[in-house]
Formats: sequence, structure tokens, C-alpha cells
Amino acid sequence: MYINKYEKFYSFVTGLAMVLIMAEPLSIYGDEISPVEVQSRLIGFTQPVKKISGVDMVLVSGRGVQDFWISRYEVTQELYEAVTGVNPGYFKGPQLPVEQVSWFNAVEFCNKLSGMAGFEPYYNIDKTKDDPENCNSGIRWIVTINKDAGGFRLPTSAEWEYAARGGSRGKYFWGDEMNGDYCWYSGNSGDRTHTVGTRKPNAYGIFDICGNVQEWCFDWNQSFTGLYRVLRDGHFRISKEDMMIDIIDYRSPQFEFGFTGIRLVKNK
Repeated sequence: MYINKYEKFYSFVTGLAMVLIMAEPLSIYGDEISPVEVQSRLIGFTQPVKKISGVDMVLVSGRGVQDFWISRYEVTQELYEAVTGVNPGYFKGPQLPVEQVSWFNAVEFCNKLSGMAGFEPYYNIDKTKDDPENCNSGIRWIVTINKDAGGFRLPTSAEWEYAARGGSRGKYFWGDEMNGDYCWYSGNSGDRTHTVGTRKPNAYGIFDICGNVQEWCFDWNQSFTGLYRVLRDGHFRISKEDMMIDIIDYRSPQFEFGFTGIRLVKNK
């Protein structure tokens, strides 16, 4: 359970709060939400809310991508350990975001959490064969999707950016100038992660969508298909220039970096 001065809705069952994104017009899809409306949302979160399987969710309407739910918080060490039985985080704390997780760790976590929640797993994971598309050495499990399944999953890069912008055209979701009130980055983090939800959220009520830890997306990087999976979001060790919302990072999927974490998505 998470409670702070920006939070209105709490999950007492899974400890995981989620936001429903119904693709809303943004800079890359259509008209922009006005700065006044963005600011009012930062204060009020006026979207309709409902609880799904004990998870509080916020509805945002519009167009551009298929409707989806996205968690308001990065996956915590507490939740990750409850699901997997292990805590790989370097900076220990139940409400710190989990890090040092690979892309393979992330998709497996999604399936395990789905099973615990009674949802059909979104991913088919075959650990007995190597993925012929994966050009890396080491782990090369074959991972395919059940596109109609209701289980938890990783966002696509496009979904992540849509949700992260929250209607903004700025370099950051709050505007064009760095403001540490909204994110943990090299200028204010003290070179470590911090409790989730302690910076201000974006207009959709999503916390840490800029900073703290990076978040795996499902996609291969289009320029390096078979080598690198996409990572979005800045993290606690990088500069303000590298925190801009349109930056797309990428890493080998089998590596467990000290700044890579998870944000969950679920089909509507």
C-alpha cells in the first residue's frame, strides 16, 4: 500500500496501483492537452477510477494506441520478492524500486504475478529452446505473446511514451526545464534509488515515469533487432539532458543492470 500527499487511491490487495490509458491526443498523435489542464491534473487526477482485482486504476480517454492499464508505480522490491521469492536489488528497501533485473526476469515476473492474480499469462516462455532472432550469447529463451490474454506485461515503447507524456509536448512531462520535484536523477538522487512515489506524478497520476530506475519495454530496438531490447525512462545516475522523455535507450536483454526496473501494463 502506498499513501502520500499526491495519492488518492490505494490498493489493499496487491499493493499495485494502475492507471488505465485510453490513448489520448498527444504531440505525436494529435492535439495537445493545454498546460492549464496538465497542471490541474497534476493536482487533482480528475479521471474516473475503478478497482480491478483489488488494483485502483484511473481512466484516461482519447486516441492513438489500444487502451491499456499501466501501473502508477515502478515495481517495488517488496512486490517482486513476494512474487519470485528473491530480491535482486542493490539498494535494499521494501518500497524501493526493484533493480538489477534483466528483460527475461521482467517477462517471467509478469507471468508469475498474472498466475497469482488469476489472469491468463500474457507471455509464452520456452526455456528449452534458443530464440533464433536473438543474436546474443547467454540466455536466449523464446518469448512470444498471447495478445488476447489478460495478464500483466511490459509496455511497448510507444505505450510507455504515450503514458509518460500525459498530454505534454515538453522535453519533460512537466515542461522544458529540469525540475527535481518530479524525478530522481543525478542532480538530486545522492547516487541511489528512492522510495517509489515520493516525487510529483505526471498528469495521469503516474509516479517515477521520469527517473529513479529505467523500465524495460517489450520491443527490440529497431536499429538493433536481435541484440538490444528497449529501455525507457531516465534513472538516478544520469544527467538532466539524458532524462528527456523522447530518449530511447537499449540494452542486451539478458543483462541485469543496477538501474533497470519494471513498470507493468495490462490490456484493457
